[in-house]
Order: sequence, then C-alpha cells, then structure tokens
Amino acid sequence: MYRPDHRFRARSLARRSEYNDTQSGPAKPRPTKRFPVPARTRPRANRTRRARLSHHPPQIETIDFASGRWQHSAMLEVKAVPALSDNYIWIVASDDSQQVAVVDPGEAAPVAAYLAENGLEVGAYLITHHHGDHVGGLKSLLADHPAPVYGPATEADRIGHIDHRVAGGDRLTLDFIGTTFEVLDVPGHTLGHIAYVTDGVLLAGDALFRAGCGRVFEGTHDQMQTSLARLRALPDATRVYGGHEYTQKNLAFAQAVEPDSKAIQEAIEEVDRLRAAGQPSLPGTLAEERLINPFLRWDDEGVRATASQRAGRELTDPGDIFGVLRDWKDAS
Repeated sequence: MYRPDHRFRARSLARRSEYNDTQSGPAKPRPTKRFPVPARTRPRANRTRRARLSHHPPQIETIDFASGRWQHSAMLEVKAVPALSDNYIWIVASDDSQQVAVVDPGEAAPVAAYLAENGLEVGAYLITHHHGDHVGGLKSLLADHPAPVYGPATEADRIGHIDHRVAGGDRLTLDFIGTTFEVLDVPGHTLGHIAYVTDGVLLAGDALFRAGCGRVFEGTHDQMQTSLARLRALPDATRVYGGHEYTQKNLAFAQAVEPDSKAIQEAIEEVDRLRAAGQPSLPGTLAEERLINPFLRWDDEGVRATASQRAGRELTDPGDIFGVLRDWKDAS
C-alpha cells in the first residue's frame, strides 16, 4: 500500500497544535521546503495505484499565506457535476491536460460518467471535510481511477484513503493542471474543515455558499465567523465553488435580513433565471458575497441592528451577530 511522506505529515500535525483553531495574530512566516518532482509522465490506466503515484509524487511546500503570493496558475476550468440531491462535485481542469482534479466526490457514478464522456483521467482528489455526501464515492472511484488523495489532517482517519494530510498553511502543486493550491483551515461546519484556494478560485466545501454558509455542526459560532472572515479577506474576483445548490433558499433568508437590498434582489432575479434554465447558480464572487451574504456582513450597521432586534439585546461582537443569524436561518 502506498504510504504518504511521514515527514510532511508530522509537520502538518505540528502546525495544527500551533494553530489552536483561531489565530491570535497574523500567521508567522515559515520556511519553504520543496520536494523534487520528476519529469511529467502521463499515467497509463492499467498501472497500479502505487505505480501511478510513484510517477507523480506531489510537490508540497510550507508558506506564509498572509503574504498573499500565489505561484502562477494556468487558466483553470471548473465544471460542476451534480450529485445526490443537491451536491456539486467540482472538476478542475486546464485546457492542455487530460487529467483533472476531483473535489469532494460524494458519489462515484456521476464522476465516472463525466470522465468517460470527456476522455479524462483523475490526477488528484481534493477533500474538504469528512461528511459522507463529500467523500461517499471516493473508495469506488479509486478502484477504477487511482490518484493521490489530499484531505484534512485532523479528519483523515475518519475519511480513509487519504495519502496526503494537509492543514492550513500547506501548499500543493498539481503539475497536471499547472496550478498551486494553498490550504486554509476553516473550522466550524466540521472541526477539521479545510478549503483550497488558488488565484481566482476558492474550493470552499461547506464553509461558504453563494449567499450563505454551512451549518455549525461541530465547531462554535466564533470559530465559524473567524473562518468566514478568513475567506472574506480573499480578493474580490475570487470565484466561490461551494458544495451545494442552496442559493435560492439562501437568498430568501438574505432578503429577510435585508429586505431593501438592491444587490440581493438582483441576485435573486439572476439565480432564478439560471435555475429555470437548469444551470448551476454557482460560482459567485467574493465581491458579490460581501454585498448579499448576511453571514459575511456582521459589520454592516443594518445587519447588526436586525440581529440585535432578533436577539432582544444590543450586539456588537461579530461572533454574536453571526451566531444570531445562523440560529435564525437554522430555525427557518
């Protein structure tokens, strides 16, 4: 059985103890280390998983994300594969490669069909968290489409099949699509939830949706608000690829919070047109999210006043404002 680099795993787990869920200040620079990568070799479908992985060992670095520096990324194409009742499995590709990255494969059959229809192979699997609707198809896909699997270090044992345990501050280069992803810790929905970001693309899992966010199942409201603040700080043009088609319900709640918002009304009209045409409502952009997503607007005076009225007391703390809004949405 293929075994991941234990030196990297040890560094990742050590960093988790330093992180303590929410940082008390800016991330400290960490030394960058690079593992050598051999010349690219297109894998053959009949290779064993060990053989394929040995020809494509990952390039993993440790960096200071706060520096805001990304390695140059190829032009990426991100396609939605609908799965289960309302999930999206994201397929990340570039124009000059027949290999793709598969994000959160909650169901195997739709992914297998997409690969077959488009003559594609899997170069890597990226997992954001342990919930079954995000990993349920992984084992079956690996049997027919073996490739390295990256996933959250603290949830790897629950998920299984994780070759590379990653955590906030880690960086991984996928040569087959010519891009580098940075890993962000975004606890709240689950305690070990991570997101993957590259220039212009955020693979958010269930941390952030268009006009909404994931329920807080394992973490605290303060943790989730801190995670969303980390995502909100990404560049305006970043496209947000969340894990579910929840946008119409999310916008209905957003309008209840801010009934006079022109931006929310325009988003409702756009999304209704997309859904009527059978198209995904995702992705949105972070610039739009800052205008329409109540869970990113804890510092807006109108949202604060609405949350305070709902709570029956004056609210000023961002975590408290977020918590009141999240409880309100959960009850609606």
